[in-house]
Amino acid sequence: MNSNTSKDRDNEYDLALKNLFHGEIMERASAARLIGRFKEGRATNLLARALRLEKDPIVINRIIEAMGEIKNAKATLRIVELLKKELEKPEDEQD
Repeated sequence: MNSNTSKDRDNEYDLALKNLFHGEIMERASAARLIGRFKEGRATNLLARALRLEKDPIVINRIIEAMGEIKNAKATLRIVELLKKELEKPEDEQD
């Protein structure tokens, strides 16, 4: 990989991270999907933080998919925590 390609990839990754936290709904969803495709273990903590903060179910699903793409054990723990919280809600409030 040449330095331009590496730099382009880093720029794309940085933009995706920015959009994950500051974009509109579909920008956040697309950013999560793109981050998953990078398969960067370093993204796990950021995706976990985004998962805790996110309210939109579409974006939440994309974040979970991205975590699955990365295949990091820490990501699995965060997903399990989210599912436990969801199951503790009354049935009519569950997504």
